[in-house]
Amino acid sequence: MTAILMKNDEAVGDDQLDNRGESVMVDIMVCTAKQACDGQPPVGRGGPRKLSGKERAVVREDRTRLTTHFIQNLPLLLSRYLNDPEKVGNLVQIPQYFDLEIYTTGRLEKFLDPLLKLLSEVVDRHVDSDVLKTTAKTLQILNNEEYAIHSKIDVFLNTILDNISAELKQTWNEYRCIKGTPDQSQVYKMDKSLKNIEAFLVCHDAPKRNPSNADDLYVTLIDIMQRATRETVDNPLAEGVTNRAIAAMEYLVVWSLAGIIEATTPDAEAIKRLRERLGAVVVVCSQLSANHPWESVQQEAYVLLCDVLVHFARQLANNVALGDLVYAPPMYLQKQMAEFIEVHVFIDESVEEGDDESTKIEALHRRRNILACFGKLLVYNIVKMKFGADIFKMYLKFYNDYGDIIKFTITKCCEVDKVVCAKIMNRSLNQLYKEQLVDGKLVERTSESFVQVKDLARAFSQLFGLDHIKSREAIATLHTEGILFALIHRQEQPIPHPNLAFLEVLAEFSPKLMKQDKKAILLHIDRQIPARWKDLEAGGSDGVDQQLAPLNHYRYSLLHGESEGPHRGGPRGPRMATLIKKGGLKVKRRTPEEDAKIAEEVLSTMRKQSALRRGPLGLAPEYSSLHGGSTVVTDELGDNS
Repeated sequence: MTAILMKNDEAVGDDQLDNRGESVMVDIMVCTAKQACDGQPPVGRGGPRKLSGKERAVVREDRTRLTTHFIQNLPLLLSRYLNDPEKVGNLVQIPQYFDLEIYTTGRLEKFLDPLLKLLSEVVDRHVDSDVLKTTAKTLQILNNEEYAIHSKIDVFLNTILDNISAELKQTWNEYRCIKGTPDQSQVYKMDKSLKNIEAFLVCHDAPKRNPSNADDLYVTLIDIMQRATRETVDNPLAEGVTNRAIAAMEYLVVWSLAGIIEATTPDAEAIKRLRERLGAVVVVCSQLSANHPWESVQQEAYVLLCDVLVHFARQLANNVALGDLVYAPPMYLQKQMAEFIEVHVFIDESVEEGDDESTKIEALHRRRNILACFGKLLVYNIVKMKFGADIFKMYLKFYNDYGDIIKFTITKCCEVDKVVCAKIMNRSLNQLYKEQLVDGKLVERTSESFVQVKDLARAFSQLFGLDHIKSREAIATLHTEGILFALIHRQEQPIPHPNLAFLEVLAEFSPKLMKQDKKAILLHIDRQIPARWKDLEAGGSDGVDQQLAPLNHYRYSLLHGESEGPHRGGPRGPRMATLIKKGGLKVKRRTPEEDAKIAEEVLSTMRKQSALRRGPLGLAPEYSSLHGGSTVVTDELGDNS
């Protein structure tokens, strides 16, 4: 294949490949090289398999021959197709499969310099992000400390990083001095410099290689981002320029953090400098995500903000020296991030009615990524769980687009703390119910919107699983919180109470209650009902019965199946039943009031034990070590007033 490509210009007639034919040939050649070096089938033709000893020997032999061939011929192919991004993007992958020892053992080091020179030209000439990232990845693999060529590759990499950093600094200094709107060539040059930086920061630790250049790079990138916060629709900074600056900043911050973590003795000055930079990045990203005129820039800044909050979360406090790097987002920022999800993720498809199918799919993919980023903040308790209510309530409405992400988020939140998660579920149902109350009118219990609230409650109930013991406290808490919402201001409110229909929603969780808890909940709600309601109910008026129907429905859900439930005295075998029937064994049966009293005592004991067992913020012991302060569980759901 190499010979065919190199001599294609000399071929005539049907033997000569056109441009498309050459691209296909290069693609086949690269796939063949990859398969020969790892022995695995191509993508789509079976999964990875374990090679036998004989197959591994064949792979080693093929890899040696392939490396020897391409060490000599790859520079020729690259020089031939240097201006074709599609072919170059494939060809620069080939060195990733080399046996690098062949350069030394085969005395082929003289071919390394032409290859490096051509890779440098690829970086200078091409603007395609995939080509640049593949080139950076290839150089990362070539720069292996185990081989003799490492020193030469390392010097080459330092040179490239210094050059592209200096080029970006110079280009930005020229760009920001432009009066008016930059022309196309100026935007192209700026975009090219940022693409180079982004591609190499993905694979290479710039702060470790040259700290002074990394400092200059940070100053340039933060300057670009700050400039973008002052842009308007009429005079915006180029969209691609801002997006690439944001992406490059993330890699730069992460490399800086990794350098401090890996250091034997963390440098206090480096920690202080990184903390200051972190604060600046958070402020700029919050401004961009809230106010920038381009939606893509808002999304890119939001993703960076989420990632940075995860990297600098409480896990860093496990190392005392890194405690100053822990960043807890303030409440206003948490609220802003939650509102961003509601505005930019949960949108109707009609908004994108004019877009083609591929654009819609790409936009959906971006929104899913944003939702997943915020879900991580909830799961790791970086953002308070109460802000998850706006996500939980969309579980069924946007099930086709985000159902898997929301379900996974709810499941993980339950693993952290079932009780707090149950309260969030109740809050989300409360919010949806309040949306039904329009102009003070009562909820229409037969309306489609109210049925959807009940369906969501049923879906939430199923997420607690089949083990009622593990979710006992959470389900009981959800019922008590729901009753409190349904009967709020009950003394002042006449019948019909506007929130009373919420008890029908709450009834969807009744099957998850244990038998003794059902009786305790039943007694609890009977105590909460005002006496005048009971008097009206005793009157037997049809209008009152209709108004109190949700209450009766909820009572029935708690009483349902009681007569057929397991015997409270424990399981019985055939012999036990015979003894009872013949009077040979006296069984003392408890009254319902005694059962309810015992259930209340059990629940009270469970709450006390749970409060002692649960750490700050209502987390289990394995999570509580990550949190400071002494906030109690109720603070997790406190209003942000």
